[in-house]
Amino acid sequence: MTTTITTPPAEANSIIPAVYVPNIALPIVIEQESRNTVHHLLRGGVDVTFRPPRPRRGTLQLHFLDRNQANYCARAHARAGTYTLVDDVEFQWNMTYVPNGRIGIDPDKVAGWWVEIDYQELP
Repeated sequence: MTTTITTPPAEANSIIPAVYVPNIALPIVIEQESRNTVHHLLRGGVDVTFRPPRPRRGTLQLHFLDRNQANYCARAHARAGTYTLVDDVEFQWNMTYVPNGRIGIDPDKVAGWWVEIDYQELP
């Protein structure tokens, strides 16, 4: 399984890459808000107004064996622009997104580094 993250291009002369292939990628939280509206009728029963759901949001966990790659990935996610995640096995994870919330680095107690990114999927 290969997951590839593509970030917006870096400034000229930057050492931060624009493409990352983490050792492990986990979308630890995937939420999607329904926009249906339920109307309670006076005589009992309900009526429903159906609407498409909002795009997904959640938190990505990306594991890197190299500390510098983890730092670069976190710094790259601080850039303005859109990001893409493509996974060659878990196609349902594929998306275009923007960071929305926390961007953090957590050292793994065994080996490597975890980069955690709160995200909002774009339609």
